[in-house]
Amino acid sequence: MHNTLEQKAFGMLLKTIERVSEHEYTDGRNEACVKAARLLIKGYKSALVDDLVASDYVNGNGYDISRMPLV
Repeated sequence: MHNTLEQKAFGMLLKTIERVSEHEYTDGRNEACVKAARLLIKGYKSALVDDLVASDYVNGNGYDISRMPLV
């Protein structure tokens, strides 16, 4: 897959997971899906924070844009 198309597809996947995680109403058909989406988003956001804390940006040396995770 072309890099730009891959980036767009992955971004769309993340947005879809995020939207599913925001569902307030669940029933037996989608409860597990919403729960999994919430766990994925929570873990992803936690990993983003961990990456920033571990980077030189937080230490005042500037952040290497090439290591910046997708949002």
